Amino acid sequence: MMKTKLLAITAVFVSISAYSQEIKIKKGELLLDNKAVAKVDDKGRLYKFSDMNGKLQFDATLINGRTIGTQSDNGWVEYTGTNGHVKEANHIEGTFTLSMGKLIVQNAIANGLITKDGINEAKVNEFFTNEDRSLSDARKNGITSQKTEAKSEDALGTSVDINGNIKNDKGEIIGFLTRTNIDASQSQFSSSSMMDKYLEYRVFDLNKILIAKLQCSDSDMTNEDKGLKIYTYDNKEIPMAAKNGMNFQKLEFFPLPADKIADRIVKKLYANGYTLGDMKPVFEGMAKEKNDALNTNTKEVEKLNNLKEEKSNDDVSDLIEKMTKILDQSEQSKSITRDNYTTLKGLQSKLILQNDNLINSLKNQSLLDSKQEEQMKNLVESISKQIKELECCVKDSK
Repeated sequence: MMKTKLLAITAVFVSISAYSQEIKIKKGELLLDNKAVAKVDDKGRLYKFSDMNGKLQFDATLINGRTIGTQSDNGWVEYTGTNGHVKEANHIEGTFTLSMGKLIVQNAIANGLITKDGINEAKVNEFFTNEDRSLSDARKNGITSQKTEAKSEDALGTSVDINGNIKNDKGEIIGFLTRTNIDASQSQFSSSSMMDKYLEYRVFDLNKILIAKLQCSDSDMTNEDKGLKIYTYDNKEIPMAAKNGMNFQKLEFFPLPADKIADRIVKKLYANGYTLGDMKPVFEGMAKEKNDALNTNTKEVEKLNNLKEEKSNDDVSDLIEKMTKILDQSEQSKSITRDNYTTLKGLQSKLILQNDNLINSLKNQSLLDSKQEEQMKNLVESISKQIKELECCVKDSK
């Protein structure tokens, strides 16, 4: 266990050391802390790494991150070995640089391909034993999935006309869509860009009841970064993707039928069961369910209160019955045992508390007038007086 911990700690320090090294690519050489460790031939986006003797070890390039519909990735480093095998590696967390070359070198160091002493040829050979294209495969699957999804949504035939009327595949109006500019303070898409403008799309049924809304900016880049989501009346979130490109920059001349975000909102909602039309019965049903639930809860509370009241009555009656029985025995014998007297005093304390609770409960429900309250208090006082008179007659139990 201790050895494992030491290895983990060592790995952390090695990685920290690697990222803190000064990386320079200068005159065809890679320098770590001003020490030349490899030769580099960078042509555009492709970097070729050779050992200091000029023997090619591997190529590397950077694949940019992108959003494909609701499937996003941060990109990766793509390596190619001299044997033709391709390996894809995720970016290393905690690293940041605007230099493509430095980003690739940081990744290569993290994967053990490059060290402070040069390229580790043994590690390079091991690294390229097998291919790994899992990251690009995942991106391709995401693209395919998004295209298939969009195709099935398009087949439903919904559309938005220039006046914001939403129509079904028969051309019948089933709802309405609005697109408005909103202030940055109202938008969840506000960014550091001073150029961005912010919009909100709203979808209504035939009764002008709000069914869903979506916020975005007029920048596809910002929208991709934050992710587009439709928020529905029943608190569901539906992710979606669409781009309007430069058309966003001239909204006043940009008709709704050409707005790809507007089009995709409607189709996405329809495909997810929000078929619009007259949805008033749906809302009435929801209101009835809430009222029924509220009424059920109210009845349950009333039932519980009644049970509590009955329990209080039973408790007071039961206490009086027990105390009266002991008092009757004591009156007949003109004495009382210490055990019975102790029991009687305990019952007296409970009776006073329960009687007060019962009086308060009945008064709160307007079920008790002042005369009845006085009678209940007099009864308890009478019993307490009888107990007081027995103090001189207590005898030890045999």
